[in-house]
Amino acid sequence: MLKGLKPPHIVVGTPGRILQLVKRKELDLSNLQIFVLDECDKMLDETDMRSDVQAIFKQTPHQKQVMMFSATMSPEVKNICRKFMKNPFEIFIDNEGKLTLHGLKQYYVKLEENEKIRKLTDLLDSLMFN
Repeated sequence: MLKGLKPPHIVVGTPGRILQLVKRKELDLSNLQIFVLDECDKMLDETDMRSDVQAIFKQTPHQKQVMMFSATMSPEVKNICRKFMKNPFEIFIDNEGKLTLHGLKQYYVKLEENEKIRKLTDLLDSLMFN
């Protein structure tokens, strides 16, 4: 671990990069309290990536909250996910009841790359949102 750094509260990254840092002892996961895997269907479906996730998981404390998210999940991947969790709570949104955000308005503005940041700050300054 790099000198003077305390174990982090939050780590975001790809499994390969996180595992690389753990193996080099540059990242300490001993104080991790929550383990989140987004797009877990893709992460756990591929054997190489699944082994990276498992290796990272083994470096974390036994007592932690585990959350896994995916828009689609095969029965095989669900079974793999359950192996990472204790008493999992599952939330499903069926195809008929797709999630809709009422009142959401979307706009598209075609800009050159160098204009994007300026336009974003202009919009944030002028729009009322919560």
